Amino acid sequence: MLVTSAQQGSEIGGSQPVWTSNDMIAYNGCGNGAKPTACGIYAIDSSAAKGGGKGAVPTQLTQARSDLPADSKGNLIAFTSQRDGDWEAYIMDLDGDNVRNLSNSPDSNDGLPTISPDGQWVAFVSDRGGQWAIWFAPTEGGLPQKMFDLPSETPWINADRVWRDERISWGP
Repeated sequence: MLVTSAQQGSEIGGSQPVWTSNDMIAYNGCGNGAKPTACGIYAIDSSAAKGGGKGAVPTQLTQARSDLPADSKGNLIAFTSQRDGDWEAYIMDLDGDNVRNLSNSPDSNDGLPTISPDGQWVAFVSDRGGQWAIWFAPTEGGLPQKMFDLPSETPWINADRVWRDERISWGP
């Protein structure tokens, strides 16, 4: 994804875009034209992004290079990050406030969070105990619970793909 910043007319690269309920696109990127090395999650008005970003200035929501947006529903953005030293599943408000670690397991890889249609739950993948599984936790915080194990043959377990580049979604 490329956006042309109104501040310097420079192109800003981004990845992992998600469309938010307030008609913004949140993405992982480095810089908003003024600070080219400031990495994290940025948000830009979707109408500006559709028009090539001319006249738009992305807003930085987080400040960790590893913050990867995964989903957005209601007033929340879910993302994966290594900000605390290991991969965890987080949510935050649309403006970047109220960041919460929902998986909170320093001995496992947790991520790919997806928000339930009612906004009350977040499901995520985790390799706790050595087995990849789907876990879920309330968006307001609380202990994660295991939903089910994933098959032992997944693309990221076989190292065919990087697990952080995948997405899961909450079906009907």
